[in-house]
Amino acid sequence: PGIVHPADADATLKLLVIPHWTVIAPAVVAHLARWVEAGGTLVLGARCGAHAHNLHVTDAPYPGLWRELAVVR
Repeated sequence: PGIVHPADADATLKLLVIPHWTVIAPAVVAHLARWVEAGGTLVLGARCGAHAHNLHVTDAPYPGLWRELAVVR
């Protein structure tokens, strides 16, 4: 479908590429976690999750809030 906001990902979307989203709302991560569990494929760029929602650099290992979805350790 072209460009889709991650919060709008639904069953019709099979692949979502997020190349550089450094600040993400926890609610969007939760929505995408459900979408991935339902069969969606999420591809994240290297700097995704570099900042917390308050715009501060996260002290969590990259990819921050995306960590559980990233499948890399």
